[in-house]
Amino acid sequence: MEQILSLSDDKLADLFSDGHSRNRPPSARKLELEALVPDYVKRLSKKGVSILSLHTEYLKTHLMVTSILLSNTQSMPTDVKHEP
Repeated sequence: MEQILSLSDDKLADLFSDGHSRNRPPSARKLELEALVPDYVKRLSKKGVSILSLHTEYLKTHLMVTSILLSNTQSMPTDVKHEP
């Protein structure tokens, strides 16, 4: 287990990939999220801060559209039949 944890992201990707490289630049969304991680790690050590609270905050501030879509989906009836 220690050996696996010590592997770099690139080595892990090699282990779990199908041999095809995905050499493409990271998306803006991924870069944005990676920039938030150090602050989130620091804040998680504080009393009362949970992963759920950080996730909710992230949705409210960075993915407002996703948050709106999720809330609309939860309030939609599930037994509605769609006609062709």
